[in-house]
Amino acid sequence: MLFFPEKIDELTRRPFIYFTCDDSKRGASIALPMPPSMSFGDEATYNNAELGIIGSAVNSLAGQVSRGAGAGEVVSSATDSIKKAYNQSNIGSIIQGIGALSGVPENLQSAISIGTGTTLNKNITTEFTASNTRSYSFVFQLIARTKTENDKIKGIVQAFRLGVYPEGNDFQLKFPPKWKIRFQRGGSEGAKEIIDDIPKIGDVYLTGATTVYNSSANMWRTDGSPLETTLTVNFIETKAHTLESLPESLPK
Repeated sequence: MLFFPEKIDELTRRPFIYFTCDDSKRGASIALPMPPSMSFGDEATYNNAELGIIGSAVNSLAGQVSRGAGAGEVVSSATDSIKKAYNQSNIGSIIQGIGALSGVPENLQSAISIGTGTTLNKNITTEFTASNTRSYSFVFQLIARTKTENDKIKGIVQAFRLGVYPEGNDFQLKFPPKWKIRFQRGGSEGAKEIIDDIPKIGDVYLTGATTVYNSSANMWRTDGSPLETTLTVNFIETKAHTLESLPESLPK
């Protein structure tokens, strides 16, 4: 296991992030102190769907059917909607509706709209399309106190950098390895105490590893190593989740 700081076994109550890559060539298990700030985002994608005249009617009928309405109730509701629309219509909207349904060219429909001073209701409705894959970014500021810690930092940086790249040749690339991320209390062998306050993360790909040396000051050790190493690692989950597939336990 690659871990930092050197005496991690003595920090049994300190929270750590454990990164594990199960790969035959570059498998790694890394433990780093919890950074001062972390961000978790859950998002979904929605679009504005223009239903139009026919689409709006179909939407209404489909909604009634999905709620278990019988055929008679659906027909009655459709008839009432047509009567209501007729009573609310004027000559301009009727002309426009006939033009849209009969395939009148768009420029002529615009002429009807300008001439009558009315426009067709596009019946815009919010449409859910998908949940998004979740992404994560962690920033670690590492300052070695001994040569051993400096070597550990170099090994950690190298392990993350190698984890970004795929294997392959000029014709085909193999997906980069998957990683696991867990939040636990300290110990180089991995503590058993999971930190439940932080959301759990599913399998992830490592999308980026950025290393900045001596971001605060241009200072180097006598052996030529940098005084300070800032490591940023970015991950994205391998799939978008549903309520049932979330890695954390659902409330009961």
